[in-house]
Amino acid sequence: MLKLKGGSSEFFVRKEEDLRLSSDALAVILRAVQDKGFSFKFPVKGFSMLPCIRTGDVVTISPLSASAIGLGKVVAFIHPETAKFNIHRIVGSWRNVYLIKGDNAIKFDGLIPIRNILGGVTSVERNGKRVFSGLGRARHPISLLSFLHVFWILLFIRKRISILLQINR
Repeated sequence: MLKLKGGSSEFFVRKEEDLRLSSDALAVILRAVQDKGFSFKFPVKGFSMLPCIRTGDVVTISPLSASAIGLGKVVAFIHPETAKFNIHRIVGSWRNVYLIKGDNAIKFDGLIPIRNILGGVTSVERNGKRVFSGLGRARHPISLLSFLHVFWILLFIRKRISILLQINR
């Protein structure tokens, strides 16, 4: 159930059970709402953005200009290969293509074209209160840590494999 929040230029979904939309439907709604200059607020599910965003948190997705999209920004996007809706952080960029990854995810989402980015997360609420979510000044170091997280895991795996290979000789 979508409602216009009085006077604040914001659409929102009140309860998680109100939101039963496919990725395609959510993308269409987000684009339509943001074309009017509104933000869209809804509860999220998943663990890929822990600890910044948790299941049940209410996120606000706001329209972004191309100049506002950058390193560390948490964005809503549709993955070009899987057509899945995601909310993850930009950890790198090249021209109008962005390397995106969840803070708690091992794998990168890959290179996402700007046309697939639906908007930016501008607020995260937990139990009715706004929470720190790595959206402010902390977004740059968090994106670096998210990027390095994968690097260190791969390095750890490589080291373990080489140790196992040496033991088996």
